Amino acid sequence: MNRICIWLIIACCHWQAVRAQAADTAASSSGTTAAWRFQSINSVGLAVNSNSSGWLLQSVNGIRKQSWFAGIGVGIDQVRFRGIPVFVDLRKYLFSNPRSKYNPFVYADAGVHISVPSESDKNHDRRYHFNNGLYTDAGLGLNLALPRQQALALSLGYSYKSVKFTEVPYNPIAAAPTVNRDFVRYELSRISVKLGWVWGK
Repeated sequence: MNRICIWLIIACCHWQAVRAQAADTAASSSGTTAAWRFQSINSVGLAVNSNSSGWLLQSVNGIRKQSWFAGIGVGIDQVRFRGIPVFVDLRKYLFSNPRSKYNPFVYADAGVHISVPSESDKNHDRRYHFNNGLYTDAGLGLNLALPRQQALALSLGYSYKSVKFTEVPYNPIAAAPTVNRDFVRYELSRISVKLGWVWGK
């Protein structure tokens, strides 16, 4: 499942890159700059807290107008319990000109964390039922302009995800009553650092 998710996100990133470059070529050939511009932000990163750490992979695609950006994001979050965050991403750049060489920004994300636990997340003496939880992320960053309407994006943020599940001791006797059903909720706050590649800036 983990490999499938990674390849799906890589394929999405590649398709969005081709689409963004085609749009940039069309805009350049016409000699105009559109008020609304497609933008794709694809990032890798690391998130840490006092008890655990893990890598992040995200793809955010949306529309930028002047200094504002809004998009939809999806990713893989490996901190403590593996999951797929799906979220809305809002960004405010300091400068309206998308060709500014250095452009600071702030961002805020909110959405749902879809639990996709790995085998290492489970105790094999028990059965589990995972539920989806809240996902948020907010922080600041800097875009460094590159040629051909591209940029590097470095960001530092504070993120949160909740993971909820029901834990039941394994009983090989199907007719036996279920006992000691535990309801568990983890609230994981993390500091995250991400490096992204931006198309259609």
